[in-house]
Amino acid sequence: MTAPNLELGGFAIPWIPTVQPEDETNMYPYKQQTQKTRTLPLGWTFAEGRRALHEEMIFDEVVEIPLRDGVKVRPPTDLPVTDTKVPAILAVSPYGKNGHGFRIFDNIPFRLGLPESATSGLEKFEGPDPVEWCPRGYAIVNVDIRGTWDSEGDLYIEGSQMGFDGYDTVEFIAAQPWCNGAVSMCGNSWLATEQWATAITKPPSLKCIAPWEAFTDKYRDLICRGGVPKVNFASFIFGKTIRGRNRREDIGGALAKWPLFNGYWEDKVYDTSELTLPIYALASYSSGNHGSGTVRGWNKAASKDKWIRFHPTQEWFDLYTPRYIDDLQRFYDRYLKGVDNGWEETPRARVSILTYGNRFEPGPKWDIPFADYPVPSTKYRKLYLQEFGRLATSPQAKEDSVAHYADSYQAQPSEFVLTFDTATTLVGHSKAELWMSCKDKDDMDVFVSVRKLSKSGEVLEHVNVPWEDLPEGVNTQHDVPMAQTVKYTGPTGILRASHRAQLPERSTPMLPYHPHDKEEKVPPGEIVKLEISLWPMGIHFEAGEGLLFRVQGFIDTSSDFPSHIEKKLDNLNEGQHTIYFGGNSPVAIELAAVRGVRSDIYDATHRPVPTWATSVHAILSIYSNEMLFLDNLPQVALVITVLSLCSILYRFYRTFSGPLGHVPGPMLARFTRLWELAKTWKGDFEHTNLALHKRYGPIVRIAPNRYSISDPTVIRTIYGAGSKFSKSDFYWPFGPPMLDHKDLFSEMDNAKHAAGRKKVSNMYSMSSLVSYEPFVDKVNAEFVTRMDGFAQSGLPFDLFTWMQYYAFDVIGEITIGRSFGLIEAGNDKDGLLEAIDTGNVKYGAKVGLVPELHAWYLRFSKALSLNDHNKVVQRVIQREIGARIGSEKLPDREDFLAKCVVLLQGGKIDKMDMNNVIGMNIGAGSDTTGIALSTIIYHLVQKPECMKKLRDELNTAARDGKLSHPVTFQEGHNLPYLQAVIKEALRVHPAVGTIFARVVPKGGATLAGTYFSQGTVVGVNAWVIHNDESIWGADVATFNPERWLGAKEQVASMEQHFLSFGAGARTCIGKNISLLEVSKMLPTLLQIYDFSIVPGSHWMTHSGWFVKPRIQVTITRLRHGGV
Repeated sequence: MTAPNLELGGFAIPWIPTVQPEDETNMYPYKQQTQKTRTLPLGWTFAEGRRALHEEMIFDEVVEIPLRDGVKVRPPTDLPVTDTKVPAILAVSPYGKNGHGFRIFDNIPFRLGLPESATSGLEKFEGPDPVEWCPRGYAIVNVDIRGTWDSEGDLYIEGSQMGFDGYDTVEFIAAQPWCNGAVSMCGNSWLATEQWATAITKPPSLKCIAPWEAFTDKYRDLICRGGVPKVNFASFIFGKTIRGRNRREDIGGALAKWPLFNGYWEDKVYDTSELTLPIYALASYSSGNHGSGTVRGWNKAASKDKWIRFHPTQEWFDLYTPRYIDDLQRFYDRYLKGVDNGWEETPRARVSILTYGNRFEPGPKWDIPFADYPVPSTKYRKLYLQEFGRLATSPQAKEDSVAHYADSYQAQPSEFVLTFDTATTLVGHSKAELWMSCKDKDDMDVFVSVRKLSKSGEVLEHVNVPWEDLPEGVNTQHDVPMAQTVKYTGPTGILRASHRAQLPERSTPMLPYHPHDKEEKVPPGEIVKLEISLWPMGIHFEAGEGLLFRVQGFIDTSSDFPSHIEKKLDNLNEGQHTIYFGGNSPVAIELAAVRGVRSDIYDATHRPVPTWATSVHAILSIYSNEMLFLDNLPQVALVITVLSLCSILYRFYRTFSGPLGHVPGPMLARFTRLWELAKTWKGDFEHTNLALHKRYGPIVRIAPNRYSISDPTVIRTIYGAGSKFSKSDFYWPFGPPMLDHKDLFSEMDNAKHAAGRKKVSNMYSMSSLVSYEPFVDKVNAEFVTRMDGFAQSGLPFDLFTWMQYYAFDVIGEITIGRSFGLIEAGNDKDGLLEAIDTGNVKYGAKVGLVPELHAWYLRFSKALSLNDHNKVVQRVIQREIGARIGSEKLPDREDFLAKCVVLLQGGKIDKMDMNNVIGMNIGAGSDTTGIALSTIIYHLVQKPECMKKLRDELNTAARDGKLSHPVTFQEGHNLPYLQAVIKEALRVHPAVGTIFARVVPKGGATLAGTYFSQGTVVGVNAWVIHNDESIWGADVATFNPERWLGAKEQVASMEQHFLSFGAGARTCIGKNISLLEVSKMLPTLLQIYDFSIVPGSHWMTHSGWFVKPRIQVTITRLRHGGV
């Protein structure tokens, strides 16, 4: 049978062959219907490990449903064993049933918290489980729609035909002898959309519907949201998840042919305005597909008996959650069985609110009752974009603009931040009003998002599975891979600028209606207004937490199916997008139910600027913040004002009249260290530093007494052998938490550092480290085993996270004689990495810019129980040292701790020296290696020619007997292209993103032609030097290992300016450890695996001193690879 209609809305339907059922790619094995009726006994299981029947059940595979055009569809029916007629629940979709169909849960991290034993295997993908529902007195009818599996006809991708077929199916099932004449439907996504489509046709026997997460407009909700076509996604989702014998509608081809809304797409819009039957709708925040469509369909429905629930998990998890199965049964019992169970008293709207907490913090607020949705008491507040990345309750008078590159996944977005001073909850839709232009193209694809920030400024992610349903050790967002099924980031909005036109009669204040039926191109450079609605949110913010508003050139979410999508999101962007605000262009984001927002001073770093830190900011904020407490404390305010004015006058004199008054830089950096603190806290100081030198030249002021220098000639003067420049007090907070002691890294006195380094330097020499190779080999083997698991499952993983796990376990082996077990656990099981990152690295990088705070912390932290992160690390160090010192004999192996004990017993070091060595290794021994390995693999994947050249070198060396198993350090060191790749990766992505700050010694110094007096802090940033064309050539921005294989003079010059491990006497003492690991691990991995970047994942970095990357990858074993 072929399709009855060959046109939709006057447009000829494009067709494409459907993948045959026997193709098991991404599928459970295909099983043809038996055409039999069987009784399945108590205890029966579909397969080992699946849920068993706890009552007998009839399994009928005989029935065929004739549709109005003669096509027959085949729905296996699951029935309770009873003489009583029962209601029927239809699960209608193209996804298969009864054990075959789309195989998704095994490809989702942690199986979404749903073990195989949670369901029987008889359920459809996204449908109700018969083993759950038949004992409750319901028949489950799993319908394969026309054109799928063994049902006849051609497959329509939703639309009116789906509704007509649904009508016929409902009425046929209602007439069966076992049915009481009452029918409803159940399921997520397609199964829910089918309910809207069927209900619109008004079959008499359809008594109620439960569309749990549904579209109501295929074009606007999914494949062309905001007018931005997702052709690749549309082709993927229906090509990979559906099987059938005939043709299917080629919706990807249709979108490529008709990117504008027309009659074809109109057929896939479901007008629910005439629905009067009872409705129980479900929506979530986590779905990037259904949230807006569910709300639209529910709001438009005329039914007086309708309910909606927003849940805080993922739709498939919710579908099989026992308490919500019970909840849904009450709805069905009321309208399919006539049970008077008080369902009508259920709150019309139940809304869950996300808190973004970890396992040990308060979780989501579930099912808060409201009289309606949107919540009737909602108050909408506008927050205006302001300079320095702020959001405020009133627009700024001065016109301003900010730009971001929109044509690269590596580009930084434009970001604006608000910090709440009182607990606030946002519920509902929000809307962005932007004035924008693009000088490089006549159109723009604009993506906006709202993210939540912790009190410390971390960008948070909500985990969609309750913590109790995740494995032990999975405690924070960092332990959960980035996939939209398991992580929600925040609401998003999309609009193509040429689709900005609206229909006022169909628009509401928060939901502009864009017809998308024509293009209005934007002449390059012309400024246009864009109104972009964001999908519903429900987020709670405590006082001190922040809201981050992003504008960028790609969507700020990951994919539901990271291991399956083959291509990235379609995007027409080119060059920069500019946002204009202030003056006559008051750009804003309008939010629902914002309470207690103060129009204080907010910076671009996700945090409120402390009002005590600078009187300048305090004075400026008085006039714009009606919520400050001046009216209560006028005398205090007057004193503060006078003192602040005096401070400002003195700072003006010092800044503009002093010997360095001519040095350029950001205006705020002249007055306060908070400018540099803000940029550091934002997490992209390395890029900011580069931009500053491009704008201002070789010397840039980054704080009142701190200067960044890009002239490479100063490197020898500042950092070279015999230099009298000492480390600045920036490094002090990185040290051990004792008032009177510093380790080698935090020691500022050059003489003391030299003496301390001399005591232990032999342990870090390359000759000593080679003796640790067996320990590295042990961890390498464990890591390969773990990677094999990823290769077999096809699951994506974060590259840096796992490379750091590897490096941390190696550090454990060579330092204390045991790994920390992160590779085996698959997570930061004891919280050590988190403790180091938060309590040492991030703390030091921020507090180091205002070291006075560190002095306060050291004096009061013990009494106030501050910084438990440091305590976690110190407990580990002290436990290991105590156990080794207390042992009657030393271990056979010579790890760092064993060598320290020998030095301690010989009186060459004391216990504090030992503590510092072990602490330095543990605290700083994994980041650089993890960054290096991640950077190398990423760039090799991006440049296949480099990957091939390196593999050719490895294969040749192996063939010639110069590469063994396991790979030795010397073998790796002898491979010139491997070493060139390592150096180039460390060049393009140095581990540290800030300047190496040094203090000008007594007598001052002339640097880059400018005299700096004693006590001035100066420094060079490796990111700046490593991007200097005069050193590296015109292709400085390109990953090019060949540059390290050039003329000796050129390579020697590059080596002199290579700062990835610092320079001179203060070069990182652990440099050789990192090179040992990388030189051994990289050849091992590349001989075994092929790496692929997950489509839609992009190289993102955040600098909390270390510039850590994030990128999702998958791996496969090479055909001839193996060790």
